[in-house]
Amino acid sequence: MSLSEGIITGVFALGGVVVQYFLSSLSAQRQSRYQEKMERLKHKRDLYAEVLLQARRVQRTLKEFSDGSGSNRMREALHIELNRLAELNAVLRLSAPVNISDDSVTLEEEMRRRSKSKDADLGPLPLAPLIAAFRADLGLLTGGTSDE
Repeated sequence: MSLSEGIITGVFALGGVVVQYFLSSLSAQRQSRYQEKMERLKHKRDLYAEVLLQARRVQRTLKEFSDGSGSNRMREALHIELNRLAELNAVLRLSAPVNISDDSVTLEEEMRRRSKSKDADLGPLPLAPLIAAFRADLGLLTGGTSDE
């Protein structure tokens, strides 16, 4: 093998190593972005579930409050549950699209309004729009995943 053939062979070998490094780097970046997206989606799903569970707790407490005597103990429990929902809504404002946080705040305001009313059981609470907004954001209505 001549010197020029050796140089050409070396250049091609080095080029192959560089191409492999570049492809490996691209693959690692894609995998990292995918992992970050999955973590954000899991965080959103967990937060949305926590908000819904808290809204259901408030709903049950409102029901008990309207069925019972409206004692101070029930009023205090309702106040605690509403404050917890408000805290979750604050976190939701940082993590979710505006329409979702608006739906959640609207639900909280309706629950607060009912907690101050003598008749707290004024029909169903508007949980359905919030659930639909959560499902749409998570991509559960179309079968895909959220792009955020």
